[in-house]
Amino acid sequence: MKRYGGAVALLLALLTGCGHRVDPLVAATGQRHAVLLKGHGLVLGVVREGPERVCFDYVGTRQGGGHCMVNTGWAVEAAVADAGPTQVLMVIADPRAAEVRVPRTDGTVLTVVPRRVAAVDAYVAAVAVDLATLRLGKNAVAAYDAAGRLLGRTHDCDPGTGGRPDCGPYDGPMDRATERAVESHPY
Repeated sequence: MKRYGGAVALLLALLTGCGHRVDPLVAATGQRHAVLLKGHGLVLGVVREGPERVCFDYVGTRQGGGHCMVNTGWAVEAAVADAGPTQVLMVIADPRAAEVRVPRTDGTVLTVVPRRVAAVDAYVAAVAVDLATLRLGKNAVAAYDAAGRLLGRTHDCDPGTGGRPDCGPYDGPMDRATERAVESHPY
């Protein structure tokens, strides 16, 4: 994850103090973003980087950063950002996903509705939330179509987290199709 740290905050303070209006994401990354969240000391935007990558970048009062996700194959991908006083859940989903469900630690569910952002041609969402209240591990985050059918889940298969084959169930049709494609790819 890229970190911009205090240098960005200092640059913004200097430029803003001089009477210039500065887009903090452009100042930090050099790219224009579609802004998804703004307020409470945070600006978070999304930008396309290549045909299959969509990147979320943020600048908070104490730090900045970013996370890129692949925009193809899987039903849903999720990432988190802790940008100072604001914590954010970032989601990218297949266009067939009407909603993304994230279990909470209290047994309830946070429902996130990804929307198409024309600037990046992707279905994305960003929600300010207390990350400690969410269950994000393994395959907890799931995408559903408009009829309420499971399309697929997130899968945490990184080394040290169980790895393959302990990535959770591939019980959504998009999971099964993408997993077959990954297994048959000649690396």
